[in-house]
Amino acid sequence: NIPCQSDNFCQSSFTSNYLCLNGVCRNDSLLKFDATWVFGVTLIILISSIANAGGVGGGAVLSAVYVLVFKFTMSDAIPLANIAIFSGALINFIMIFNKRSREDSNQLYVKYRMVSLFLPLMMSGSIVGVVLNQFLPPLFIILFLTYFLVTKTYDLKLKIRKLELQEEIKRKLETENVGSEMKDYLEKNQDEAKPDKIVDYYFSFKHNKQVDPSTHIVQKDTRQLLRADKWYILKIIAIYVFFIFGLMIRGGRTVKSIIGIASCSFWGWLVFFGIHFGLYLFFKTPQDKHENDAEQRSSTESLLGGESLLIEYDKSNLVKDSFISGVIASTLGLGGGIVLMPILINRRIETETASGLCSVLVLMTSLSATTQFMIAGAFDFKKIIVISMLSITGSYGGYVGIDYLVTKFKKPTLIIWMVFTIYLLSAIILPLIGFENLLTMPNSLSFGSLC
Repeated sequence: NIPCQSDNFCQSSFTSNYLCLNGVCRNDSLLKFDATWVFGVTLIILISSIANAGGVGGGAVLSAVYVLVFKFTMSDAIPLANIAIFSGALINFIMIFNKRSREDSNQLYVKYRMVSLFLPLMMSGSIVGVVLNQFLPPLFIILFLTYFLVTKTYDLKLKIRKLELQEEIKRKLETENVGSEMKDYLEKNQDEAKPDKIVDYYFSFKHNKQVDPSTHIVQKDTRQLLRADKWYILKIIAIYVFFIFGLMIRGGRTVKSIIGIASCSFWGWLVFFGIHFGLYLFFKTPQDKHENDAEQRSSTESLLGGESLLIEYDKSNLVKDSFISGVIASTLGLGGGIVLMPILINRRIETETASGLCSVLVLMTSLSATTQFMIAGAFDFKKIIVISMLSITGSYGGYVGIDYLVTKFKKPTLIIWMVFTIYLLSAIILPLIGFENLLTMPNSLSFGSLC
């Protein structure tokens, strides 16, 4: 929306797709139905499909499409990517908010208790990340971004192989006559023991044990499961409202404080640290006696309500993972879900539990970012409609497709393959764009302002 008098001014200042329309520079290539539009739209739908199937936003790759195909500047591409992320995450959440877990039909796919624990510190980290993004030299951010994406892509590929082996053994356990002793052995040794040793143990064991008699399990109503999590759902909503309200009180470069204070004044920094303190209180506040008792223990079973039997996930790790994920995501311009997902997998959180958690976190973080961009006037209503429809289409198709494949083949690692695809694309595209921008950036080694 830079004021202009001619198309030449806009094209020399930005890219060839910017024109002087109604006195301001604008790029309306998303509204022109030509061959480039068809190609770009296909990429947006495909990326939204893959990203949301994996429970991550895919904003980094979407931003690259807006820059490379539609010739937007990065400052315009990021708000548009946030709209796509939010639209896709919203339809994805509508599909899973009351879905039952495949592992336990009396558990919800989305573990709202986990979301309520991760969300406040992740948002706290995101505020720090925004400050670091403004302060650190662009060259440092690009180098760190490249290192992070390349190493995480490689680590994720190695982890997928282990998960696929575990799934193979689990499918055999579900179809063969083996006892609970064998299942306990596999749960305790699936990472420590060598894969061939586990497989040998399984085949030698199955001939000597019989399946334990199954017991009748009372099927709970879905509404009953949601009512059991209502306090966690209300807490998630309260965290978001508090976060946005705190940002509106502090204000920023483009959005002034609603109470008239300067963001870099003493009162502005007081509000800044006050937001962090408030989010920490949300993290510490228990909802029930069970969670109070959990303070005395360190296992995931006690802390997160018995949602994993394979991991010792103490509270210090939870604090570190959620906060650092928020910092890295905002500093590097990545989505919180894509940063957190590999961490959860490495902590041995089950794939579907990790995907459900990241899906809700992506929705909440993209909602907060979209709200801030909307207040700043960064959107054109017509573009919002087009991008939202494309992202919703891709997200719905991705969810239906991956849900069918995971159910049919009993391979939750297909979800991780979607995340790996987004990482691989990001690791290839984003460093190229970043280093290309550095060549035209005169102050790539200069520190910015904390304000």
